Amino acid sequence: MGGGIRFEFGGGFGGFQQQRQQPQRETNDLYQNGSRVTNITKSAWDNDVLTDDKFVWVVEFYAPWCPHCKALKTEYESVAKNLDGIMKVVAVNCEKEKAICQSVGVEAYPTLTVIAEGQVLKQYGGQKVSATMTKWALENLPNHVRTVRDAAGLKALYRECEKSQWKVCVVFQSGRADPSPQAKTLAYRFRNNTVVAEVKTSQEDVMKELMATGAGVTAVCGAGDRLVPYVSDKFTAGRIQNWMVSFATGIKCMEGMRIEHGSDLGYLKRSQLDSLVEYLGKRCVACYDKSEYEKMIYAAMTEKGMSHLEL
Repeated sequence: MGGGIRFEFGGGFGGFQQQRQQPQRETNDLYQNGSRVTNITKSAWDNDVLTDDKFVWVVEFYAPWCPHCKALKTEYESVAKNLDGIMKVVAVNCEKEKAICQSVGVEAYPTLTVIAEGQVLKQYGGQKVSATMTKWALENLPNHVRTVRDAAGLKALYRECEKSQWKVCVVFQSGRADPSPQAKTLAYRFRNNTVVAEVKTSQEDVMKELMATGAGVTAVCGAGDRLVPYVSDKFTAGRIQNWMVSFATGIKCMEGMRIEHGSDLGYLKRSQLDSLVEYLGKRCVACYDKSEYEKMIYAAMTEKGMSHLEL
């Protein structure tokens, strides 16, 4: 029979009820395998999104039956492409993951937010256009980039480089008015390990001190002891990140050195000696002066049958 009406008996003593059959809502994910946008489950939400202290997340909360969500799909996938390597761009299907959407207080679809360290920083309220959404996301990326405006500021930065966990700073040289997305995301990601700074290419005295001639990135080892430029035709956050991480042990700042067994290591700084000891697979817990480091290093070289060490 037509009309979409069904009859059923129930309610105790054969009560008569009439109900209109409701159409079934769509529940399948809008973003399928191969999309740049990842669908987030409750497990990923709890273990990745809320606990991540390295990346900032852009999250869309949607319902697959929502016309506005369907219309947004292509634009949001463009946002994911624009922010590749800069921010994590994901989506939550509220028909499947109701608990997540309720915990955030989602009241309308689609809802876009920026989340950092488990906290919602901002909710989007602009046009659903990829360029506008990308700009909004980058504006809400926390800025931990240190600004250096003169040679004195660079000298002050050098002192901080030596105190950082990696004993190195990373300086972006840029002609932009604001810090680049690459600088901002890497400064946020490694804020507990090193200092990321930015100088303007128009600052001739600072550029001269860095021995830089144009836009690029330079690693400052220790208190300006050595400058190592980033050399690549790929200026992506992922490539620069891999290069930055190579300085974590301290050995990258010592590349090209040749250390002869028994030679005087008095010219090396304590942080460099620590790196050498670690590089040789040892730990010098009780080393308080350089002579003790030298004994440890030469003992390790003897143990490995090394007459010299090429870095």
